Amino acid sequence: MQNMINKKRLEKQKWLILGCFGLIYIFLSSVPTYSLAEGKVIPEWIMPKHYPSDGFDWMGTIDIIDISQGKAVIGDIGYQIASYAEYHTPTKKDVPGSLFKPGDFVGFIMDPRTKQIVSFYLIDMKK
Repeated sequence: MQNMINKKRLEKQKWLILGCFGLIYIFLSSVPTYSLAEGKVIPEWIMPKHYPSDGFDWMGTIDIIDISQGKAVIGDIGYQIASYAEYHTPTKKDVPGSLFKPGDFVGFIMDPRTKQIVSFYLIDMKK
């Protein structure tokens, strides 16, 4: 009797472990790939010609953006926006920054010297 109970418990644990590995696999396969050599985030979709072919410095959802103050919060992290920053959408290069709103998913490039965002690339607009 005790042996039968242990077998059932072992069977449940086996499926629980397999389920956990399955969830980990799904999570890891949905995370953007990273180019370790360049330190860039490379989306898993074909980017428009005017988007950087080597990827972005980072990607995230805009929480707050105030271009006049040169500040943005993306994925709960605060960033400075360079006064000369460029803004791009999948269909147009060099659009007004006012098109970028909280909730939009973006990729961006930073100046390695000043640590300011110099280019925004719209990936998915908030619906």
